Amino acid sequence: MSQGYEIKTVWISSGPNLGLDSIVLKLWLQGYKVDEAVDRRADCRTHPRYLVEGDTRDNYDMFASLEPYLKAPLSLFRQPLFALSSRAHEELIAGYYSYDNAVMAEILDNPLSRGSRKDLDEVADKTGVTLKSCRRQFDNLRRVYKFAEANQGELVALIANEFALHEALARQYAAMVFISDNKLAIQKKALNNVTLPTFLTCAQAMFTRWTTPTMQLDLDKSFLLHCHELRSVSLDHLDDFKSHFASKQAIPAEVMQALLSTFSLAAGFSHTRDWRDAFEDIMQQMVQVFSTHSLAAGDAKALLDGVQLLMAGFGLSSAQAYTLDKWVKGLCCVSVLMYLCTLD
Repeated sequence: MSQGYEIKTVWISSGPNLGLDSIVLKLWLQGYKVDEAVDRRADCRTHPRYLVEGDTRDNYDMFASLEPYLKAPLSLFRQPLFALSSRAHEELIAGYYSYDNAVMAEILDNPLSRGSRKDLDEVADKTGVTLKSCRRQFDNLRRVYKFAEANQGELVALIANEFALHEALARQYAAMVFISDNKLAIQKKALNNVTLPTFLTCAQAMFTRWTTPTMQLDLDKSFLLHCHELRSVSLDHLDDFKSHFASKQAIPAEVMQALLSTFSLAAGFSHTRDWRDAFEDIMQQMVQVFSTHSLAAGDAKALLDGVQLLMAGFGLSSAQAYTLDKWVKGLCCVSVLMYLCTLD
């Protein structure tokens, strides 16, 4: 009985540092097959196809050999196959962990489970991105998520150090991990105008302001406790709030009511269901009110800052004042960013 053997290409480089063909790398990351990539290369029109195909195949083989190291990027710097330049290292890692906004928005709408991975063909059909690329993006987020879930500390630094990502990309992954871990809904109808980059920036504001430096995947329990206390304080001083805003004749009653409800909104986040709908609640209770009355983004922020100044005069404890600052600054960032999306 004959035995079959699989022949694999093993790349070993002992020469000077290698550069990368950025165009072919992008085509590989987009999930195109060799012949599809050749069709998309501009030099296919100026060079014999067999030469372009051979070059493409060589590059694809090199990237495939490096892919196991890209899944654990720190090992890429120790891999023995190729002598890569520093720029090549950076380009490979940044490229491999790049993502499509449309794809990632769909991925974040579901658990990072094996079942969700099996349904990525639907994501590919909906977004027009190849299934292979969708799988890469899903697996990357799931890999980063599992690491962040197993380690305590400042999310951005943890991710940047473990996956050798530049800070901006590490911040984006930290935000995606936070959204996924908290199951924050971003695909509700009321949120249609909000872009994924905006959601990520909002999530960064949330985990920066409303968590602790060592546990940035969960809302700070003391923060939530003091938010409940702030709601009680605001209700005890309801007449003061009304008289303060009544003195500002340009403020519509509906806007005043939205400002008065900010602490009820915060207190509600201690309930899992309310927290998962945080983006939708902020949109409906704050942003849509601002939009209805055509407030300028700067005016909306100024009104929220005014709430903080008013509350600070009600004899708060130091812990309550600290929570007040964290809540209002986070809410200002989230609500104004979402509001700007409705103005586009």
